[in-house]
Amino acid sequence: MVGFSWTVIDAEAYVPQIYTFSALASVLQEVKLCPSEEKDRKFVADLQATGLGGQSRIGIKKLLSVVETARQEPANLAQRLQRALEAAVHEHRLQAKSNPENEF
Repeated sequence: MVGFSWTVIDAEAYVPQIYTFSALASVLQEVKLCPSEEKDRKFVADLQATGLGGQSRIGIKKLLSVVETARQEPANLAQRLQRALEAAVHEHRLQAKSNPENEF
């Protein structure tokens, strides 16, 4: 019989919300949303052209979820990600209005 050893890691790491376009672009480049650096730069430029940049705040967990959702439809990736980010930002604003003491 083979013995097993289970290790449970129960840790939390605070990651501040992303609220600048440069931070958003950095995350998108790190997760390699696009297959090449050239396409990645074009994608980030297209996303910046949508104007979503500095007016939004989104948590990293939500952003990564949005990225995975956007990956499921590679065509029109910038537009799909923009729509998903807008929805996430809108949801965050609604939550902040209904419970302002929990906004961070």
